[in-house]
Amino acid sequence: MSNAPLGMAVFCFCSNFFHAGVNFASISKALLYYSSQYYDGINLTQLRPRVVAFKTYKTHDGTLIELFQGNRGMRPDLDFVIKIFIPGIWE
Repeated sequence: MSNAPLGMAVFCFCSNFFHAGVNFASISKALLYYSSQYYDGINLTQLRPRVVAFKTYKTHDGTLIELFQGNRGMRPDLDFVIKIFIPGIWE
């Protein structure tokens, strides 16, 4: 993977996903699968350190975007960690 920002990497994944000829009608009927190690259906959990996201957004395609409190810099209360969780498909 290149040194592109995280947002660009996600865009590239989505771009390749769209160009693969995926039929979105079939995906909406399929069950989106999230790893139970990270997501229990309600809370998203970061593994190291083990904390729960304080804000979660779910996009129309099932991607979960979670916001965690960071702890770096002069003002750790203003440090945030953003993680993007793209689901698999369970048919």
